[in-house]
Amino acid sequence: MHLQNQSLQRRIGVIGLTFIGVTTTIGSGWLFASYRAAQIAGPAAIVSWLIGAAAMMLIGLCLAEVSARLPASGGLGRYLEYTHGSLASFIIAWVNWLGFAAVIPSEASATVEYLAAQPALNGLLDPATQEMTTIGLLTASGFMVGYLLLNYWSLKLLLSTTTAVTLFKLITPLLTAGLLLSESFHAENFGVGPTEFAPNGWDA
Repeated sequence: MHLQNQSLQRRIGVIGLTFIGVTTTIGSGWLFASYRAAQIAGPAAIVSWLIGAAAMMLIGLCLAEVSARLPASGGLGRYLEYTHGSLASFIIAWVNWLGFAAVIPSEASATVEYLAAQPALNGLLDPATQEMTTIGLLTASGFMVGYLLLNYWSLKLLLSTTTAVTLFKLITPLLTAGLLLSESFHAENFGVGPTEFAPNGWDA
Protein backbone atom coordinates (compact mmCIF):
# COMPACT_ATOMS: atom_id res chain seq x y z
CA MET A 1 0.00 0.00 0.00
CA HIS A 2 1.41 3.35 -1.03
CA LEU A 3 0.45 6.54 0.73
CA GLN A 4 0.80 9.90 -0.90
CA ASN A 5 2.99 12.32 1.00
CA GLN A 6 0.92 15.40 1.47
CA SER A 7 2.04 18.58 3.16
CA LEU A 8 -0.51 19.23 5.89
CA GLN A 9 -0.71 22.41 7.93
CA ARG A 10 -0.26 21.44 11.55
CA ARG A 11 -1.88 24.30 13.39
CA ILE A 12 -2.90 22.18 16.37
CA GLY A 13 -0.22 20.88 18.71
CA VAL A 14 -0.19 17.80 20.88
CA ILE A 15 -1.71 19.63 23.86
CA GLY A 16 -4.47 21.11 21.71
CA LEU A 17 -5.33 17.74 20.20
CA THR A 18 -5.29 16.12 23.64
CA PHE A 19 -7.63 18.75 25.03
CA ILE A 20 -9.98 18.35 22.06
CA GLY A 21 -10.05 14.59 22.62
CA VAL A 22 -10.67 14.98 26.34
CA THR A 23 -13.40 17.60 25.99
CA THR A 24 -15.27 15.52 23.42
CA THR A 25 -15.05 12.49 25.70
CA ILE A 26 -16.21 14.27 28.86
CA GLY A 27 -19.48 15.59 27.53
CA SER A 28 -22.55 16.94 29.25
CA GLY A 29 -23.68 13.39 29.98
CA TRP A 30 -21.20 12.76 32.78
CA LEU A 31 -23.95 13.59 35.28
CA PHE A 32 -26.96 12.42 33.28
CA ALA A 33 -25.45 9.06 32.34
CA SER A 34 -24.28 8.16 35.84
CA TYR A 35 -27.56 9.31 37.39
CA ARG A 36 -29.79 7.35 35.01
CA ALA A 37 -27.55 4.28 35.01
CA ALA A 38 -27.69 4.21 38.82
CA GLN A 39 -31.48 4.50 38.66
CA ILE A 40 -31.67 1.40 36.45
CA ALA A 41 -28.86 -0.81 37.77
CA GLY A 42 -28.09 0.62 41.21
CA PRO A 43 -24.46 0.47 42.38
CA ALA A 44 -23.82 -2.27 39.80
CA ALA A 45 -23.83 0.48 37.17
CA ILE A 46 -20.12 0.87 37.87
CA VAL A 47 -19.58 -2.49 36.13
CA SER A 48 -20.92 -1.02 32.89
CA TRP A 49 -18.41 1.82 33.16
CA LEU A 50 -15.56 -0.67 33.58
CA ILE A 51 -16.74 -2.65 30.54
CA GLY A 52 -17.04 0.57 28.54
CA ALA A 53 -13.55 1.66 29.62
CA ALA A 54 -12.08 -1.67 28.48
CA ALA A 55 -13.86 -1.42 25.12
CA MET A 56 -12.68 2.16 24.58
CA MET A 57 -9.13 1.14 25.46
CA LEU A 58 -9.18 -1.58 22.79
CA ILE A 59 -10.56 0.84 20.19
CA GLY A 60 -7.99 3.46 21.14
CA LEU A 61 -5.12 0.98 20.86
CA CYS A 62 -6.32 -0.11 17.41
CA LEU A 63 -6.53 3.50 16.21
CA ALA A 64 -3.12 4.29 17.69
CA GLU A 65 -1.56 1.31 15.91
CA VAL A 66 -3.12 2.10 12.52
CA SER A 67 -2.45 5.85 12.69
CA ALA A 68 1.19 5.28 13.65
CA ARG A 69 1.77 2.83 10.81
CA LEU A 70 -0.30 4.69 8.20
CA PRO A 71 -0.14 8.42 9.03
CA ALA A 72 -2.70 10.23 6.87
CA SER A 73 -5.50 12.74 7.21
CA GLY A 74 -9.09 11.57 7.16
CA GLY A 75 -9.58 9.98 10.56
CA LEU A 76 -11.81 6.96 10.92
CA GLY A 77 -12.94 6.99 7.30
CA ARG A 78 -9.41 6.76 5.92
CA TYR A 79 -8.20 4.18 8.43
CA LEU A 80 -11.17 1.89 7.83
CA GLU A 81 -10.53 2.10 4.11
CA TYR A 82 -7.06 0.71 4.74
CA THR A 83 -8.16 -2.01 7.16
CA HIS A 84 -11.68 -3.03 6.09
CA GLY A 85 -12.23 -1.69 2.57
CA SER A 86 -14.11 1.18 0.96
CA LEU A 87 -17.65 -0.04 1.80
CA ALA A 88 -17.03 -0.19 5.55
CA SER A 89 -15.20 3.12 5.33
CA PHE A 90 -18.13 4.78 3.56
CA ILE A 91 -20.69 3.50 6.08
CA ILE A 92 -18.69 4.42 9.17
CA ALA A 93 -17.77 7.83 7.75
CA TRP A 94 -21.45 8.66 7.31
CA VAL A 95 -22.31 7.36 10.79
CA ASN A 96 -19.44 9.41 12.20
CA TRP A 97 -20.67 12.52 10.38
CA LEU A 98 -24.22 12.02 11.67
CA GLY A 99 -22.83 11.63 15.17
CA PHE A 100 -20.93 14.91 14.92
CA ALA A 101 -24.02 16.62 13.50
CA ALA A 102 -25.99 15.58 16.58
CA VAL A 103 -23.41 16.88 19.05
CA ILE A 104 -24.40 20.56 18.95
CA PRO A 105 -28.18 19.98 19.42
CA SER A 106 -27.57 17.46 22.21
CA GLU A 107 -25.16 19.79 24.01
CA ALA A 108 -27.63 22.68 23.70
CA SER A 109 -30.40 20.47 25.09
CA ALA A 110 -28.21 19.34 27.97
CA THR A 111 -27.28 22.95 28.76
CA VAL A 112 -30.96 23.84 29.08
CA GLU A 113 -31.57 20.83 31.34
CA TYR A 114 -28.71 21.88 33.60
CA LEU A 115 -29.94 25.48 33.72
CA ALA A 116 -33.47 24.35 34.54
CA ALA A 117 -32.21 23.12 37.91
CA GLN A 118 -31.89 26.76 38.98
CA PRO A 119 -35.06 28.04 40.66
CA ALA A 120 -35.06 31.22 38.59
CA LEU A 121 -34.93 29.19 35.36
CA ASN A 122 -37.32 26.34 36.17
CA GLY A 123 -39.65 27.49 33.40
CA LEU A 124 -37.33 25.97 30.82
CA LEU A 125 -38.72 22.47 31.50
CA ASP A 126 -42.26 21.26 32.05
CA PRO A 127 -42.39 19.96 35.66
CA ALA A 128 -44.84 17.19 34.74
CA THR A 129 -43.12 15.75 31.66
CA GLN A 130 -39.57 17.13 32.10
CA GLU A 131 -39.67 18.17 28.45
CA MET A 132 -38.59 21.58 27.23
CA THR A 133 -41.20 24.30 27.15
CA THR A 134 -41.45 26.87 24.37
CA ILE A 135 -39.02 29.11 26.26
CA GLY A 136 -36.74 26.12 26.75
CA LEU A 137 -36.77 25.30 23.04
CA LEU A 138 -35.98 28.91 22.14
CA THR A 139 -33.15 28.95 24.68
CA ALA A 140 -31.76 25.68 23.33
CA SER A 141 -31.95 27.08 19.80
CA GLY A 142 -29.97 30.11 20.93
CA PHE A 143 -27.30 27.93 22.50
CA MET A 144 -27.18 25.79 19.36
CA VAL A 145 -26.54 28.85 17.18
CA GLY A 146 -23.89 30.05 19.63
CA TYR A 147 -22.09 26.70 19.65
CA LEU A 148 -22.27 26.56 15.86
CA LEU A 149 -20.71 30.01 15.48
CA LEU A 150 -18.05 29.15 18.04
CA ASN A 151 -16.95 26.20 15.91
CA TYR A 152 -17.30 28.09 12.63
CA TRP A 153 -15.57 31.40 13.29
CA SER A 154 -11.94 30.41 13.65
CA LEU A 155 -9.66 27.59 14.68
CA LYS A 156 -7.74 29.85 17.03
CA LEU A 157 -10.89 30.85 18.90
CA LEU A 158 -11.99 27.23 19.06
CA LEU A 159 -8.65 26.12 20.50
CA SER A 160 -8.55 28.89 23.10
CA THR A 161 -12.05 28.12 24.31
CA THR A 162 -11.44 24.36 24.13
CA THR A 163 -8.57 24.68 26.60
CA ALA A 164 -10.74 26.59 29.08
CA VAL A 165 -13.70 24.25 28.60
CA THR A 166 -11.51 21.16 29.00
CA LEU A 167 -10.01 22.43 32.25
CA PHE A 168 -13.53 23.23 33.47
CA LYS A 169 -14.73 19.75 32.51
CA LEU A 170 -11.82 18.15 34.37
CA ILE A 171 -12.00 20.30 37.50
CA THR A 172 -15.78 20.22 37.93
CA PRO A 173 -16.20 16.40 38.13
CA LEU A 174 -13.19 16.13 40.44
CA LEU A 175 -14.58 18.79 42.77
CA THR A 176 -18.02 17.20 42.63
CA ALA A 177 -16.61 13.77 43.48
CA GLY A 178 -14.55 15.25 46.30
CA LEU A 179 -17.53 17.06 47.79
CA LEU A 180 -19.75 13.97 47.55
CA LEU A 181 -17.09 11.79 49.19
CA SER A 182 -16.47 14.30 51.96
CA GLU A 183 -20.16 14.81 52.73
CA SER A 184 -21.79 11.45 51.96
CA PHE A 185 -19.14 8.73 52.18
CA HIS A 186 -20.44 5.57 53.88
CA ALA A 187 -17.83 2.83 54.27
CA GLU A 188 -20.48 0.30 55.27
CA ASN A 189 -21.80 0.32 51.70
CA PHE A 190 -18.76 -1.71 50.62
CA GLY A 191 -20.09 -4.66 52.62
CA VAL A 192 -23.53 -4.90 51.03
CA GLY A 193 -24.71 -8.15 49.50
CA PRO A 194 -25.48 -8.93 45.85
CA THR A 195 -29.11 -7.90 46.28
CA GLU A 196 -28.18 -4.41 47.38
CA PHE A 197 -25.38 -4.06 44.83
CA ALA A 198 -27.64 -5.03 41.93
CA PRO A 199 -31.18 -4.36 43.21
CA ASN A 200 -32.78 -4.89 39.79
CA GLY A 201 -30.72 -7.94 38.86
CA TRP A 202 -27.62 -8.24 36.69
CA ASP A 203 -29.67 -8.09 33.50
CA ALA A 204 -30.73 -4.48 34.26
